[in-house]
Amino acid sequence: RRRHTRFRNVTGVQTCALPISRLIAWESGQRPQLLVQVETMRHTGTGNGAIALFSGQGELIWQRTLEDRYRFGDTDYSPMWYPTDLMPFRVDGQWRIAASWHHHTWWPGVVTSYDRDGRLMEQFVNAGWIHQMNTSADGRYLLAAGVSNALGGTVLAVLDTRAIKGASPSEGSVLPVCANCPSGAPVAYFLVPWRKRPMGGDTVVTDV
Repeated sequence: RRRHTRFRNVTGVQTCALPISRLIAWESGQRPQLLVQVETMRHTGTGNGAIALFSGQGELIWQRTLEDRYRFGDTDYSPMWYPTDLMPFRVDGQWRIAASWHHHTWWPGVVTSYDRDGRLMEQFVNAGWIHQMNTSADGRYLLAAGVSNALGGTVLAVLDTRAIKGASPSEGSVLPVCANCPSGAPVAYFLVPWRKRPMGGDTVVTDV
């Protein structure tokens, strides 16, 4: 059952683990470690989000926040960022962790990749929140599902697991283009416009 689990409560600050967590055994026979989303909220309404890795004994190994600032038009979108999903996967025998983040107020979303020690590898910026992620059966692609506020629809971004970087397509966008997003583009970007919802038996073909 999905639930919020509070694991610390100090004066004026409440820290809780969010519903998404992953048990990871990095090596065969190793005791699993726990990767979780963390949200810190103060009674004033401010806070921040993070991802954290705990040992099998419950000790914090590392914790990471997203401190990026992205500029769309005349507006800077800066912390706080909150995690929405986590996906551990392997690339060429090496463990990686993908985390999706959303802006605390507005529409930008980010997918970041880390190595098993929490070192930041690359970032992909989407003009909308990414809600869920998974990998393809062959492990070559990270499938990131969410929305595009820029294009007005539900999207599936197909990202190369060896290079999770770049930004969502801007052609046809109703929002300003990102001025400082990482270079690069997804392998494919599928859009189902909100103005046409698929009916039973429909095949929706969209530009990528």
